[in-house]
Amino acid sequence: MKDLGEGNRVRTYRYIWNLIFASILILTASTVHADDECADCPMATFTGTYKSLDTLTVAPPGEFLYALIDGAVMPQQFSQIKAKVKSAIPNVSLGAGEVWAIVRYHINTMYAPDLSTGAPQEAYVAEEPSFSTSATIPVTSLSDQTFTEFTFDFSSAPIPAGIVDLEMKVFFKGQITGYENDILLWGTKDLNEPMHLCLINSTDIFYLKGVYQDRTLFTEEEILSDQNLMDAVDLDEDGVINEFWQPYPDNEPIIYPVTMSVALDFGAETPPTPFPWNWYYYDLAPGDYGRLILLTEGESFHTLSRSEAYARDFSEVITADYPMSGVADHWINLPGTNDRVFEYTVVYTIRDAFLHHAVIRLAAYPYDDGIFEAYYYDLTPEDRHLTLVPMSP
Repeated sequence: MKDLGEGNRVRTYRYIWNLIFASILILTASTVHADDECADCPMATFTGTYKSLDTLTVAPPGEFLYALIDGAVMPQQFSQIKAKVKSAIPNVSLGAGEVWAIVRYHINTMYAPDLSTGAPQEAYVAEEPSFSTSATIPVTSLSDQTFTEFTFDFSSAPIPAGIVDLEMKVFFKGQITGYENDILLWGTKDLNEPMHLCLINSTDIFYLKGVYQDRTLFTEEEILSDQNLMDAVDLDEDGVINEFWQPYPDNEPIIYPVTMSVALDFGAETPPTPFPWNWYYYDLAPGDYGRLILLTEGESFHTLSRSEAYARDFSEVITADYPMSGVADHWINLPGTNDRVFEYTVVYTIRDAFLHHAVIRLAAYPYDDGIFEAYYYDLTPEDRHLTLVPMSP
């Protein structure tokens, strides 16, 4: 391929991907070969008949997430993607054959597993796309009425977490009514780029505002040894603190660290209840956090969290619904032009954890306004540190 300039070259690769089969599939019983310019695309030689683009419908699996991996495990890569598939040809079910998926993406060369290098920048995105192909899965049929869920195995070509501009195509090669030979169909799914969701137990440091002007964060030991701080949390002034069981307004805050377990469920809308919780972290200690990396779709989705906290004589269960925006690190076309721009999702910081979204348990009184700024400005790097732990087995 001749040098077309950076912007045109990027558009050309997308064009090849979108039309790769439309330009290379011939007639019935002819042999089809991949474009020489896409030699790295794992497109096997295929003898058959070409039908049309997007004749398969691809949808999220029953648990909504296409994939989830533990960000504490290196290398960070997806070896499986789940999806539901059905025929998009009205009143036509597909017969025996096989299905597989091909994922296209661009490598983010500045990616750090902890996101400490921030959001991807276009200058550090690989110009040429990369491709990962799953193993084939034999099928006896594919309906046009109901979805069939598949787990596509990418273990021979895992998809790295440090990528942008992610897209998946699902293929069917097999029998269809009215065609003598096998036929090739496919459907496209524009996936969100990998999202880092951190689950944080930040109860090792207590946020107490209004006692001292120059400081708001304290450990339990510091509160117990300072009468001014003790007076601030002893709401009924009886010399005893942590009386959380008392009725409002004398119910006192818990100043000691607590352990927490966190279960999550995901959905395009608020997940219905009751449902089986998927537990990700048992006994997450104060000052520890977990990092999940998700593949989702759409501009937004919902994460339902069940957090159980316990320590000494205290226990509490909190269920919360968190609307979350999907990660979009990709190029978008500018309306009415042939140009496009690169957009990215902001990376946030909580203590020393870099992330897109978080489920966090705080320790604060009387409110937590300003706590995230205090984490950054009032703590030393050592006190700010959170320890990454693996997901529970």
